[in-house]
Amino acid sequence: MPHSRKARRSLDEGWPPHLVQACYDQRRYALGLRDGMVLHVSGVEKINARWVRVYNASGANHEKAFSFSGSLDIRVADVVWMVNEGKDTHAAQ
Repeated sequence: MPHSRKARRSLDEGWPPHLVQACYDQRRYALGLRDGMVLHVSGVEKINARWVRVYNASGANHEKAFSFSGSLDIRVADVVWMVNEGKDTHAAQ
């Protein structure tokens, strides 16, 4: 996890640590929203302290996951859990 000023500020704002990590480390992540929806994402971009833009993890077709293409803006407060799936999206195919 980067120890930059921006990362520390996001953690201080109550962000889950993996959400902060995803802003700097382009791997696949799964995240759960307050309503039970699961998203599989390949990266996260901070919009501001309350909103992030998540990017679809191409090829992540999971039966219980919400399917979307491109990007999706979500409220940070709605993120209940997040896990690093451990797959580098820039790895050689």
